[in-house]
Amino acid sequence: MRTPGSGKEAFVPVRDLPPDPSLENLKNQARRLQRLVRAGDHQAIAAVREFHPRPTALAGLARFSLTDAQLVTARQYGFASWARLARSTEVVIRLVRSPRELARTFELIGACRAPALEQDRYFLQLARRFPADGPMMLVAELHGEAIGAGFAFRKGPDSMTATLRNVAVRPPYRGLGVERRLIRRIEAGAVSVGVTGIILGGPRGAERQFFGSMGYRGRHDGGLMSKQLPLTVPQRDPAWHRRLEDLRGRRQSRLAARQRPV
Repeated sequence: MRTPGSGKEAFVPVRDLPPDPSLENLKNQARRLQRLVRAGDHQAIAAVREFHPRPTALAGLARFSLTDAQLVTARQYGFASWARLARSTEVVIRLVRSPRELARTFELIGACRAPALEQDRYFLQLARRFPADGPMMLVAELHGEAIGAGFAFRKGPDSMTATLRNVAVRPPYRGLGVERRLIRRIEAGAVSVGVTGIILGGPRGAERQFFGSMGYRGRHDGGLMSKQLPLTVPQRDPAWHRRLEDLRGRRQSRLAARQRPV
């Protein structure tokens, strides 16, 4: 199945890359898949049948190669090839460090999108919330070069909803899964500042399908989309801190009682 709006990216992934993917960990996953297939594991064989483009890859289980296992692993993560997955791990996603860098990366995003963004108004919304909403303002780099960015912000310090305004990657670097990684990192940053939901303005067509594959929902093409985020412990249970202090107090009392002379 084609991944909507992703250009060279081959499939809707059944796995998401972690925020900072390790090529060595991915190699270990492929080696494990190879061992399981050679051992006749049914789930591993089913994965190969689903994701490998050549049915003959399973012609001889004992000869199932590491190259074949790497290809299946890559396609499970949404990449057409192992080489493209490996290159994706070279991309570093980090926080925007300063207002000046925020302006530079915002200009980069504006150049990536069509039609042109309403630059001044959008940038002012972001700049007003920097650095308070810094965990939701990210840049993607490849070998030190900025290749993409993503931004979300709250309307005010007490707002529990963030607006995902811009996520884009320069055309030569699309198909590396960077957009998905940026969005996942923005979501994690949103949770860290107490945000419980993200909204985004009316994507259409393939872009809407792409956000749909990431759990965003909306009623009609071109309408708003939104996603609920997991609640933190204080949000789920506002009294958790008081109960934790009570438990600590009782524990200290028990320890003190044990140390009293009889």
